[in-house]
Amino acid sequence: MSETSVIPRPGAGLTAAALLAIVGAAASGAAFVGSGADGDSLAMALLTGVALLCYAVNLFVLGPARAGAGS
Repeated sequence: MSETSVIPRPGAGLTAAALLAIVGAAASGAAFVGSGADGDSLAMALLTGVALLCYAVNLFVLGPARAGAGS
């Protein structure tokens, strides 16, 4: 692996977890539309919250972009 990577490993893991949470929330939302079950609505809300938390932690862990890091 090269020395310069686009996303550090902790950031990549959190991003993958957020993506899985969004996919799960979408599936729960589709199930909720079909059944109207309270559990599906709760799962959709909780998974959305997990995704937002993952992205918030990602922003904190990765920090602000360094000047000249992209060039």
